[in-house]
Amino acid sequence: MFYAQFTYPHFPRKVYFRAKITNLQSQAIKSISIVGGGNVASHLAKALHDAKLPLKQVLMRNLNKSKFFKDDLNLQVIDDPAKLLPVDLLILAVTDDSLVEVAKWIDPNDSILAHVSGTVPADLLKEYSSHCAVFYPLQTFTQGREINFWQIPFFIQATNQTDLEKLKTLAEQLSETVVTATDEMRRNLHLAAVYVSNFNNALHGIADELLAKAGISFDYLKPLIMETAAKACDLDPVIGQTGPARRNDQSTLALHRRLLTDEKEKLLVYNTITEYILKKYHTE
Repeated sequence: MFYAQFTYPHFPRKVYFRAKITNLQSQAIKSISIVGGGNVASHLAKALHDAKLPLKQVLMRNLNKSKFFKDDLNLQVIDDPAKLLPVDLLILAVTDDSLVEVAKWIDPNDSILAHVSGTVPADLLKEYSSHCAVFYPLQTFTQGREINFWQIPFFIQATNQTDLEKLKTLAEQLSETVVTATDEMRRNLHLAAVYVSNFNNALHGIADELLAKAGISFDYLKPLIMETAAKACDLDPVIGQTGPARRNDQSTLALHRRLLTDEKEKLLVYNTITEYILKKYHTE
């Protein structure tokens, strides 16, 4: 309040303080519920709970998944949309393909109806709500793994400015990085994320299978995996690229291909990525 008094000395202190509080209250989301019981729903619920934000209910069709929400987070879990209480924000943490079906299943009342998808348009559910929004955390979520939400970037959208400001205020209590996005921005981020996360993990799976077949522990690769990830954060990927294809080491490439003679699918993956690297670095 000293800063406010110094900047606006002609304002009485009490009047300005009340105006500030009123403004913050108008932007605050005072009640939240989540629809869904999967990985995103459980991680988001825990983050909201840990931040002491006003999470009221979790609605899911399969109560077999309710133990974590009930026992660990002490939340009210329901399977009947008729029992859903009116809230300021209703988060649909469900698969992209089921968003419309779920929107038909519930009554959002006057809630902000936000999905968490990286690819679905912000106004997909405009037929079911006049307060459509996006609350997209860009991260991979796996059951049982702890995640530092403060480091996860949130990409938010809303069909009106007031809702956007409310989502921004909420997201800034969960993350140090909150970005007002567009549909196109989210689509491109999601595509890029598939490359660095999902495809990367699939390649780790191939490596694990190859080593297991040879009776070798995958643990030997873990320092390499960690350094590769750290290097990707510190260097331009073009500069950080190494390996036989980057060196155009044809004898090593031929040896690897012989080792994969009986692994047709793995050989196809190897050849596809190798040809991409060769073309990128060695095409005149």
